[in-house]
Amino acid sequence: MSPRAVLLVLLCACAWSPARAEAPRTLKESLRAGRFDGNIRLYYMNRDYDPSRIQEAFALGGAASYLSPSWRGLSAGLTGFTSQRGGIAPGGRDGTYILAPGQKSYAVLGEAYARAEGFKTELKLFRQKLDTPFLNPWDIKMTPVTVEAYTLTNSALPFTQAMLSYVHRIKPWSSVEFRPMSDAAGFEGTDHPVVMAGAVVKPAPNAKFQLWDYVACEFMNLLYAQADYAMGAGEDVSFELSGQTLWQRDIGRQIGGDFHTGASGIKGTLTLDQRAAFKLSFTNAEEGHDVVNPWGGYPGYTSIMEEDCDVAGEKAWGAGFSYDFKGTRLEGLSFFMDHTSAHVPGGTPLKPPQRETDLTVDYRFKERLSGLWLRMRAASVHDSLSVVSRIYRDYRIILNYDF
Repeated sequence: MSPRAVLLVLLCACAWSPARAEAPRTLKESLRAGRFDGNIRLYYMNRDYDPSRIQEAFALGGAASYLSPSWRGLSAGLTGFTSQRGGIAPGGRDGTYILAPGQKSYAVLGEAYARAEGFKTELKLFRQKLDTPFLNPWDIKMTPVTVEAYTLTNSALPFTQAMLSYVHRIKPWSSVEFRPMSDAAGFEGTDHPVVMAGAVVKPAPNAKFQLWDYVACEFMNLLYAQADYAMGAGEDVSFELSGQTLWQRDIGRQIGGDFHTGASGIKGTLTLDQRAAFKLSFTNAEEGHDVVNPWGGYPGYTSIMEEDCDVAGEKAWGAGFSYDFKGTRLEGLSFFMDHTSAHVPGGTPLKPPQRETDLTVDYRFKERLSGLWLRMRAASVHDSLSVVSRIYRDYRIILNYDF
């Protein structure tokens, strides 16, 4: 069955899913008692690097998913995604990644997995989402990034969740194909997987430590560590301090060349009355080579809407402010604003100091419109260090309905 046909079946199923009071006793009953969820998404994006290079598109689509209840520790899940071309998608303004290349519509079966659970262990097989620092859904477009992987998660140790995953293929944002990990990293015609291991330790409610190791066969090894610690200064005041570091280098046949690099960062967040939050961050990338991050969102503390601040030798600081109007007449409204400033020491005219300012406004509807939420985003970048453009701006409007 084609991905479009699978998606149609899932959407129809979402429209009619009768509730069952009794627990399923057989495999057939379990499958019939499954959970259906859906999302409808409308997305408009306009990014102008310069008058001759504009990226623009409007898309409508979403997702439909089915999750079976557990039967003797076994369950399965399916999720279909689609993005259909709207009325605004000029052929010469490709590159937003909310539509397929050429401003084309697409549909894909992004998740299709079997899961076994028992003895504080979960085994998940085939198409799935991974949520780790360097392999993650990166769900900021029409569809998330998903992978073909075989993942083992265990929580037998106190305060610890450990993960081991063999990741064979990946589906980027607007792709309908799952490509080998090395091919998706830019090495066309190669077929090398990624083996990932990691652990997240929470010894106390206000403390978390995590360590991750990514071995991209014949390409590179990446180690990442992060620590977070929160403290209260009163009933309505809290402060969180976070630190991160990464190290990466070539391995095996060195298909990405001979390189080694790293980066580190520190971040402090002050929260007042559980509504307002102030953030200050600093990051430093080692000289010699850019940080290599080909598969997901970058976890750097000064990575915001457009720029990751991960160019070789780049030093950056960032500041942010967010506010949630909960408990007021404007409940449902929230916003956050971020600014970063970065430079490469001894910069040249090709690498001038970089500045970025972003604003995001969200509104979540209530009562009869519960599940509907609107997001509006804007970004302005001056003297980008990662793309050849002195100034560019990005505007996005996203409407989601979860059901």
